[in-house]
Amino acid sequence: MHKYFPNLTTCYGIHGNNGDPGCIRYCAGSSIPSTAGESTVSWSTERLLAVDHVEKSLTYEILHCNVGFKSYVSTMKIHPGDGDGEKGCVMEWFIAVDPVVGWSFEDLVRKYEVALQCMGKRMEDAIVNPEKANMEEAEPKWEGKATAELRGLKAHEVWPLIEDFCGLGKWLPTIDTCYLLEGTPNQPGLVRYCASEKLSSGGSEEVNIIWAKEKLIAIDPIGSG
Repeated sequence: MHKYFPNLTTCYGIHGNNGDPGCIRYCAGSSIPSTAGESTVSWSTERLLAVDHVEKSLTYEILHCNVGFKSYVSTMKIHPGDGDGEKGCVMEWFIAVDPVVGWSFEDLVRKYEVALQCMGKRMEDAIVNPEKANMEEAEPKWEGKATAELRGLKAHEVWPLIEDFCGLGKWLPTIDTCYLLEGTPNQPGLVRYCASEKLSSGGSEEVNIIWAKEKLIAIDPIGSG
């Protein structure tokens, strides 16, 4: 979902098989403000209730979230734009949710309408112009090195801070959050999620989330000195 939904920075399965009723996904980003404050990443866990491949529809519910939604159930459906489908298709997003503190229903629907328009454009670009993505992947890698000299500290004093793979947010000023997604702390195969918030340009108050999922490939405490 995060490939197409604006300001949804990550989305991945945490239970069941992707696409099967009962599977659960975790979503995080800034599309809906968190009730914990503007600096907190918004998140939700969502369970797929039903899929109809003939009618091209799916229904899901929110199990837990920090955006104030309660009893949230949603259905997404795609149907032909005309009788025979020659004029494209139409995406519809139906939502049912208890009243949300601080929101009006009209504002919430308008937000979904804007997001759905953006999703449609991104999906169309991905399907119609796949060669653009292939060209970008063919670009040569950039390789380089950055160096910082710490005159007041020894290697064995700094290493424990670097070894804490999920503690990057404590030291890197551009990282707002960094936490373990899967694996064993400080062991190869561990995956961390890092994110930072950035205000949109042009005077807009919209906040964009820049994020990455990173896997620890190797760790050598001996070579740290």
